[in-house]
Amino acid sequence: MQGLLLENEGIIDLIEVEIMIKRTISYFSEVKKQVALAFSLVAGLSWTDAIKSFIGAFIPQQNAWPFLILNASIITFFAAVVIRSLKEPEK
Repeated sequence: MQGLLLENEGIIDLIEVEIMIKRTISYFSEVKKQVALAFSLVAGLSWTDAIKSFIGAFIPQQNAWPFLILNASIITFFAAVVIRSLKEPEK
């Protein structure tokens, strides 16, 4: 059986090292996804405010609700498309 000698820790099986490396890679991959999600959320909130201001500049406040619903529907559609495109294929 092959092993790796680490100072003050004895022999560690190479299979265990490989498992630790795979877990570390998986962890950092998940962290990268979470950071991207956080930036996407901030960008989405910024665009929402910009679009609301744009709609408010052209449409009186009492008649704005259909446009706000349309705005929310379009943003939801694009969010669903982006999330689906980021989904990893099943192995």
